[in-house]
Amino acid sequence: MTGAVLIRISLAWLHLIALGVGLGGVWGRARALHDSLRDPPDNRAVRRALIADTWWGIAAALWIITGVWRLVGSTEKSTAYYLANHAFYAKMALFLAILALEIWPMMTLIKWRTGKAEPHARDVGRIEVISYVECALVITMVLTAVSMARGLGMAAGSKGDLTSDSLSGLGDSIEVAPRESAGDLPVSKPVDHTPASSSTGDVDVLTSEIAMPLAGVDPAKIHDSFNDLRGGGVRRHEALDIMAPRRTPSRSLLQPS
Repeated sequence: MTGAVLIRISLAWLHLIALGVGLGGVWGRARALHDSLRDPPDNRAVRRALIADTWWGIAAALWIITGVWRLVGSTEKSTAYYLANHAFYAKMALFLAILALEIWPMMTLIKWRTGKAEPHARDVGRIEVISYVECALVITMVLTAVSMARGLGMAAGSKGDLTSDSLSGLGDSIEVAPRESAGDLPVSKPVDHTPASSSTGDVDVLTSEIAMPLAGVDPAKIHDSFNDLRGGGVRRHEALDIMAPRRTPSRSLLQPS
């Protein structure tokens, strides 16, 4: 297992663990505060609420750290993929709503911890309700995250992460993307809905200066994907795409002299 794969798995694992712990923490805080309002009052309920709140805070910090790392580090998908996905913006909006809701409860609970204020029934009830709302928002965030990971919410015309492996040579990159059937011979396929055939100059380069890296592909039938807009139009694709099954062996890109 490579280091990059280990980091990717670890970040995903920590992110999910933080999600579960955080949801349990905020739910436990709400239930403990509810118990503190019983008659006769449960003197240990507020302490349980503070413990649950601590776990909620730890989980939130871990959640933010792993989430930002995965976004900026492109450990799962490229940053451009997220920025072109409407579900990602919905997830961020829900996250900001949780942060905004948490400001007052956090400040109030800090006062309880430090002895600067005593728990008041009105404040206890408000934090309980806010905690339930935050639980609902966290659960909705999970839905948006699952949708985003499966490509739902992508902006119209965005390619997303279509290619998986890349080859480089002579300053040009040729990307190889997997096809559904690994048993078929490599065949060139268009990478968008309105493809244009490769230009004469591209074909000349492929036939005279660069050897076709895959067997069974006619350079004249490759569709020109160079300078296509990717990532929702935020970057240009500086390569020609050649579609082939995953793990297809590649040959040297240089023509023998």
